[in-house]
Amino acid sequence: MLYFDEDSDARFYMPEAGTMTADVLDAMLANLAQTRIGCLIVGVNAQKSNFRSRFVESYLDRFDAAGGLLQSAMRGSRDVWRYRRCANLAALEAQGVDSNAYLLAGARKLGRQAWIDVRMNDMHDGHDENSAIHSELWRRHPELRIPGNIPCGNGYDYSHACIRKMYADYVEEADGKYRPDNVLLDWMRWPAYFPKGTGRENAPLVTEFLRDVCSRLGRPAACRVPIAPETALDLGMDVKAWVREGLISHLFVGNFGVAPDFDVPVERWREIVGDLPVIVSLYNAWSAGLDRSSSHGEFTVEEARGLAAAAYFRGADGIQLFNCFRYLRGDTPAELVGKGVDPEKQRENQRIGRRLFNELHDPETLYALPRRVHPGWDDTLVHIGDLDRSFRIPGYLADWRKTHSDPEGTLPRTSPALWKLWTAKVPAAGAVLVTDAQGPVKVNGHEVSGSSPYRIPREWLSDGVTTVETAGPVSKLYIDL
Repeated sequence: MLYFDEDSDARFYMPEAGTMTADVLDAMLANLAQTRIGCLIVGVNAQKSNFRSRFVESYLDRFDAAGGLLQSAMRGSRDVWRYRRCANLAALEAQGVDSNAYLLAGARKLGRQAWIDVRMNDMHDGHDENSAIHSELWRRHPELRIPGNIPCGNGYDYSHACIRKMYADYVEEADGKYRPDNVLLDWMRWPAYFPKGTGRENAPLVTEFLRDVCSRLGRPAACRVPIAPETALDLGMDVKAWVREGLISHLFVGNFGVAPDFDVPVERWREIVGDLPVIVSLYNAWSAGLDRSSSHGEFTVEEARGLAAAAYFRGADGIQLFNCFRYLRGDTPAELVGKGVDPEKQRENQRIGRRLFNELHDPETLYALPRRVHPGWDDTLVHIGDLDRSFRIPGYLADWRKTHSDPEGTLPRTSPALWKLWTAKVPAAGAVLVTDAQGPVKVNGHEVSGSSPYRIPREWLSDGVTTVETAGPVSKLYIDL
């Protein structure tokens, strides 16, 4: 089954500020109707709420629809995209349209499941105290944040009972307001809830919080957590305890959003959650390493197929499309598209989206299509603050590497390495290995000859995982099937 995660804010960015109507939402729903997406998950918050809440500050609080870009609510920001978000939220409110309710109702009319998503500690712009996307509570009460003030790792500290209560109140409020089929608690936005290194000892607080939430909801909730069970526990997420107490309905597993998710240990999660659905997240951006030396930004269709095929092969029940929102609004009418948005690019996005949304639901379909797989690595093994600064601050990564090692599975590598690539069901034609590795290269113990790309015969391969050994420096490595 395919789960589409509709970001809480992105829907407001396309129309010119203050011009949004329900037509934009109708265009999204019209596209949804032409896909195999079985569940629409509608986001309701980042650090702020996208509806007027009694418990969490809304983007509409203190925003003046007639005040323009330079009003105090924007805190000096001249970012037209962020202004559009607030102005279009206000425009819909003036028309009596709640986009969350509208999309949920539209999904149900199409026979899809309709969920909401609550981000548990979103920290976009963690390096900018003055950013307009931060709430006044966060800005005025640094004592409620995770100590150390590390950008992007400086979200709310869940050891404070008032923070846990605020989010529990908000989840209950959103559930009561929208009556969704289910609630997804996104613990990967962002994966920092306690001071670094104290997640395990504080995990009972998160379990207590989840117990409270489920009691209020009258049912278990879905949760999104890191790739590996031990990584989740290190961050305070004791999934074993959650399952033991019957607190979760679905387990979503994925990275924060930097690395590819090609190596998700679904079978290990299955041992923990039993028959509960396990869904693997497909994030629409990735890097092969911390310095992004082997990245190209967005997934290709072939890479999306490769990731999904690997996940299904290992026992996943579905795929979550995360931050893939651009693909559900590719044919938005030109008159609804604001300046800075390329209509032809939108049409291309729609074409890509229709391929993804009509292929990734079925493993047998995927096994028969061209796909690409890369090595996988767990980006939550790097503290979110270090991850943020390694991309944002020149020279930071070099200093970080003086005391840390890059996670297993990352590129580039200079020493001999054994790579695992989840190729799932291998076609009769075999596969092609593409790499710039220097020195001998072996595939499942067979040394290849010639030069890249290497044609790998089917008899060298077995369904499941393919190992590649490299002896010298390598910065690029993937398999096409």
